[in-house]
Amino acid sequence: MNRITALPFIPTAQLNESPMSLLRRAAIGNGYTNLLSLLHSLSPNIDHSVGMIGYVARNPTLYKSLCEKLGITDGCRRRVSYKRTGNGREDSVLWQGLEVQIGDLQFSTEKVCIPCYLEKGYTIADWEHFAAIGCPKHQVFLDTSCPVCKTPWSYEQVPLTCGCDPETALSLVRPLHKNRAALLTKIVKGNNQQKILVLSNLRRLFEWWSQLSVHLSQAEQSDYLYHLMTGKWPKLEQDKNAFGVHPRILFLPLLSASDSGTQLLIKKLLEVKTINLRNLNIEFSFITRKDAELLLGISRARFNNFIKQGLVHRDIAGKFDLQQINHLLLISKWLPFNSEKELLWKNNRSIASHFSVAALVKKDVENTPLPAHHSTRSIPSLSQQSILTLCDATHILQANAESIRHLIKIGLIKATKGTQVSAVQWSIKKEELQSFNQKYVFASAIAREINLPVTTTSSRLQSLGLLPISGPGVDKGKTYLFARSDLNSVSNEILINRPYKSPAGRKRINDMSSSATTLTSQQVARELHLDTYQIRFVVRDGWITGSKNSKGHYLFRASDVDNLADKINNDYIDLDRAKDYTDQSIQSFRRTWIISGLVDEYKLGNRRLIKNADLLVVQRLWINNKTSTHIAKQIGRQRSFCINLEKIGLLKPTLIIGKKEKKIKLYPDNHPIYQCYSISS
Repeated sequence: MNRITALPFIPTAQLNESPMSLLRRAAIGNGYTNLLSLLHSLSPNIDHSVGMIGYVARNPTLYKSLCEKLGITDGCRRRVSYKRTGNGREDSVLWQGLEVQIGDLQFSTEKVCIPCYLEKGYTIADWEHFAAIGCPKHQVFLDTSCPVCKTPWSYEQVPLTCGCDPETALSLVRPLHKNRAALLTKIVKGNNQQKILVLSNLRRLFEWWSQLSVHLSQAEQSDYLYHLMTGKWPKLEQDKNAFGVHPRILFLPLLSASDSGTQLLIKKLLEVKTINLRNLNIEFSFITRKDAELLLGISRARFNNFIKQGLVHRDIAGKFDLQQINHLLLISKWLPFNSEKELLWKNNRSIASHFSVAALVKKDVENTPLPAHHSTRSIPSLSQQSILTLCDATHILQANAESIRHLIKIGLIKATKGTQVSAVQWSIKKEELQSFNQKYVFASAIAREINLPVTTTSSRLQSLGLLPISGPGVDKGKTYLFARSDLNSVSNEILINRPYKSPAGRKRINDMSSSATTLTSQQVARELHLDTYQIRFVVRDGWITGSKNSKGHYLFRASDVDNLADKINNDYIDLDRAKDYTDQSIQSFRRTWIISGLVDEYKLGNRRLIKNADLLVVQRLWINNKTSTHIAKQIGRQRSFCINLEKIGLLKPTLIIGKKEKKIKLYPDNHPIYQCYSISS
């Protein structure tokens, strides 16, 4: 690159000068009004956006070429320019002899110590770090705008050129304690790489806290940084009347830090039980699954169990309520940096022996949580409903729909036909279901609480002399039903640990020969209602594992098949049955709920399944909301009817599911505008 000739002023790098300050002095000294005008004249690829200043500062090759064009010597350039470090993409910068992340150096605004600038006439590199707060020499805060007229400063123009009196600006600088002002400078002079990483990580906390409604002033930031660097909390800055949260939530950005200094510091800071900060609010905060697992310190598989147990709830966007995560942390016995990284939850099998089996299963209909797959804010709670659907009952009683239909037919559950969704669906009064739930309990509900298969639980209960009220061999019911009064005498320990003999005559697996414990593909296909050739796809998709005999045919353990059959019957419903709950075709149901991403579809051979919990969510959304196609069909219009009304401002969607080409809009079911355009008979 050729140098620009006849420049009247070529700057010389000063002690500890910022690289952009050197170029700015070249611009002003040669008659340019601002730095970007000079950079654009040297390289047309550099536009006038403020982000270009940081791009030039962090790009050593580009910075070198600009200095060569200006006639700045290599010695001056090397004295101020940064170097890129790190493997692969070189995403770190060598700043003041320390390795920092690119984002740690900020160029969108300029921080200046007014006394230093008036003395030297240039800005120093220390002020570029986003953790720089004060000047150790003059013990004052760094300013980002003129203290007189509040005009913001940037690297594009020289500070204090707003026309205000420099002496007046100097008199308005704010004093800062020397320990706070010298925090960053001591780290730089000591060339302490570990502490600069810790300081940068702590500075990032303030961005996370601002999302939790905690906005700190510059003075508060300096106090917090100084105290947190020593592993102590500034007690005076806490508010006892504020909302208390577990310390792990406030330190979420630091939990994934890899450097040893931050890990040791966090271990020390987490000794506090709860933290109360002024204005702290996590009520409407949601986090990703990765962050939720990080906060709880558990694996993905363990977190899936939390979802199934209803301990955490996911909204439609797939995020989790931070308030629920905080509650789990506060009620658990947490050991920071436990080697297993597990919450010490009580296992269901270790519940005290004097607890009866009946006490393990919830009796309260109103307090039964909604399915953990979705947020409770978008769906009405059970306590607000007086009439429940069959799908509500399956969730509350923890049984499949066929079993509940059977109990309705024999009169144990009182129900009537007709709901807001369909005239053929069952509706159950909440009081009736509450009364039933206080008297009876399904074996499937007990099995989930004690973490045993349903068939094993039923066999153990019957071997103890308990007679089922309903079930197979009693009244052709699908699932065994027991009276809670009979279960009061059976403890959890006895049910799990006492040897038993199956009433059906089948021995326990340990007492059976290997040939008696295996089933062929034909037998498994009959159990799962599939064609025999579909079993290999069931194995391929991970539903069940099998072994091959000498002829290459699959053999399966009978217990595995029983567990899978129970899981399918209790937790899933076929898609061709699920669509009937919304009066949609299979194609419309898949387009509205599955392709849009609200509901997951599962393949079991040639069967297409969705979870019962997901169907409950669909039903509740469908009560008062419909698709444009469904509404148009009811009033005799084209399927684009609602979309056209929305374009002219006469209708608005109540819910939008999915994104981009998968987006589905739901509109209010009963809107007065529909009657004006109805042409159906």
